Amino acid sequence: MKRLCYASLLKIMYYCKPHNVSQKLLNGTILLSLDSNYDLTDDDNASTMMSTGGRNISPDVAANARNVSVSGVIEYFRNNVIPKLDGSKIKIAVLALIDVLAEDKLIPNDTEVYLASHKTKEEIITETEFDPAELIANLFLYAVANVKSSDFKSEIKEITNGYIYLFESKKDTISFRKTAVAALPSINKTIKEKNFAGIFTEVKHPESLGLRNKNELRVFHLNMNNCQFSDRELKKFLLCNIGRYVYSRAELEQFVLDDDVESIGMTALAKLQKYGGTKQLTEDALGDMILYAFLEQVLNAPKIMSKIELTTVASHYGSKSDGIHLLALDDGLGQPFHQLVFGASHIIGDLSEAINEAMDAVQKIKNDPSTELNVVDSTIFGRVFDNSTAEYMKRLILPSKGGASVIDHAYGVFLGYTLRLDASTLSNPQFRVEAIKKMQEDIKAATPYIIDKINKMGMSGYSFYFYILPFNDALEEKKKIVSDMLTGGA
Repeated sequence: MKRLCYASLLKIMYYCKPHNVSQKLLNGTILLSLDSNYDLTDDDNASTMMSTGGRNISPDVAANARNVSVSGVIEYFRNNVIPKLDGSKIKIAVLALIDVLAEDKLIPNDTEVYLASHKTKEEIITETEFDPAELIANLFLYAVANVKSSDFKSEIKEITNGYIYLFESKKDTISFRKTAVAALPSINKTIKEKNFAGIFTEVKHPESLGLRNKNELRVFHLNMNNCQFSDRELKKFLLCNIGRYVYSRAELEQFVLDDDVESIGMTALAKLQKYGGTKQLTEDALGDMILYAFLEQVLNAPKIMSKIELTTVASHYGSKSDGIHLLALDDGLGQPFHQLVFGASHIIGDLSEAINEAMDAVQKIKNDPSTELNVVDSTIFGRVFDNSTAEYMKRLILPSKGGASVIDHAYGVFLGYTLRLDASTLSNPQFRVEAIKKMQEDIKAATPYIIDKINKMGMSGYSFYFYILPFNDALEEKKKIVSDMLTGGA
């Protein structure tokens, strides 16, 4: 039986490093994540002994594993440890570590192995998409905090070159999650995120799109009261952010310069009503606003232009997007890049029909990407952003010689539908339980359909970010919620 301990992890890392990185450097670099004074980067004996269980980490240093900032260690691994591995073997290292964790019977399946996010062993070993820095850092911290390598010398011997080689043929069974870069100072989010988590509650489910690039398939619900979803807090949240959705950063800055911040919300509603038109307001506006909220708050992709901005500022370009956002990513190996995320939203009673309509919109955007790019190229440099941000965006999206790399295209999709659940015989607590089950059943049924759509459209190489929200009666509520906002009924 293999055992997850520091020595096992270290041996796996040794087998997956390039020849120009020494064992002592790799071992020492890893341990510096716990104590900057615990420097073994030039100690050959320590690197050899620690990989066999012949020497444990200093107890004082090991104790830091329980108190250190987990997010800080993850970023340390991303910037200092991952780059010291052979890029072609990182998936092998991840697969081997997952296998060791799965085989370690001394760790029950419900053990929380990820110290900050409380992810259990069972959750980890059933995943197929990983952030290598996050995984290796968390397993390192767990092993150091809970296990002495010296107690498992015979188990450590099972980690051999032959064992590692077994995973070479399995590399395609997992993918690396491209994580959003936390710091993007030149373009900030616009949304006022107050109480977002208190309005939208995420529903856990095991379904996945299984795409080779970063993707999300997430389900949320509103608060449930008296056997139905309550839209009260949703309307308050949307009203709070209506100006941020309607106006560009440059326009919002002008309100501040004119000392007229108080009128932003009122004039934004007037603008939405004037330029939206009755049909668009009743059929599209709610989905477009929720899409904006999810892309900014959940995906961490700041808007370039919302649907209303595309309808007004850039109407003559004929954009088919329900919003355009910018996502900064890291490929898990320390190589940051960006995606332009084109939005598509649809709210209708049937989830499959909502998927059809939204994916039809995606197809139209894909068929004529130059239209969307013309919008970006022609409008952001002075009308949407302040001067310094506009220059940054110009360098990013229109790279000159020696400039930024090409930006990938991706799609953010919001789907609203009616949760068809008969609540006539359910108590309020029963409804909350059954509603969650129904959402999980709905996404399970919808996932293969979405995947099939993506494949048939030849878009498996794109990133997709799906956000799904059920309503009591989607067709009626998407009209009523916007109407209430416009008439003061929120």
